[in-house]
Amino acid sequence: MRIIAGEFRRRKLLAPDGLVTRPIPDRVKESVFGMLGERVKGASMLDLFAGTGSIGLEAVSRGAKMAIFVERERRVAEILERNIATLGAGDRCKVVQGDALGQAVLARCPRPLDLAFLDPPYPLIREVAGWARVKAQAEALVPMLADDGFLILRTPWPFWLEAPPEGAAPVPESETAARSPRPRSRREDRDGPRPKRGRWQDVREERGARPPRKNSRGEDVIYEIGDDAAGFAGDLPADPEDFVDVDDPGVQVSEVAPSPAHLPVDLTLAGAVGPETHKYGSTAVHWYMRRKG
Repeated sequence: MRIIAGEFRRRKLLAPDGLVTRPIPDRVKESVFGMLGERVKGASMLDLFAGTGSIGLEAVSRGAKMAIFVERERRVAEILERNIATLGAGDRCKVVQGDALGQAVLARCPRPLDLAFLDPPYPLIREVAGWARVKAQAEALVPMLADDGFLILRTPWPFWLEAPPEGAAPVPESETAARSPRPRSRREDRDGPRPKRGRWQDVREERGARPPRKNSRGEDVIYEIGDDAAGFAGDLPADPEDFVDVDDPGVQVSEVAPSPAHLPVDLTLAGAVGPETHKYGSTAVHWYMRRKG
């Protein structure tokens, strides 16, 4: 892992051995910060499920004045602390070892909050109770956003919930909170085929289709944007080419219809405008803003 741009450009970040974390691909990170643009400068941000700090440290490198990182795993949090110390960014960074979905996070959250990034473990948000907890925490953060602030949520794509076995008793929320899912590989996280490279269906019914762009091979690239608040986050400034995860290029797949074991996901957040959804192979990034008035 590395910092892409800014003060710490090209500096490498330490990461734990094995598959404890699921780093965000560079191509996705570039797109996110390309859309944020100058909004990052002077921003106060919250990085939940921070891992080794790839997103929060990228923001600090690009001019964010303050980043609070929340990471539950002690070994990972210690590596995050080392990354911050190596970069010399301790005066702008605070690491909180604890539950990203706990109430204490809200008390430590800067106000107003310019940027909140949530990157929950895929196994957690595949569960009905786990997704409910993540959604509730996101909705609690929305009122804290600045007028031009963003909440950004990363999920797998396609994204659905796993239906509990027929006749199974519901899992108490307290038990779900106590779980610590085993590390999974990126391939396990995919849970199925990925949409075909470079061909995206624009679902904005009211605003109409966006003129296709060309990638480096001269092929059309069409983006899929959520139609609730289409366009508020701006467009990608650079050619995103394939929207393929950098760790597994060249995978060709087709759209997948959810099976009976999959439940639909409501991605709307109370009090928020959005989502505007950007899909990148097996992952998606959903953008929200605080609803005004």
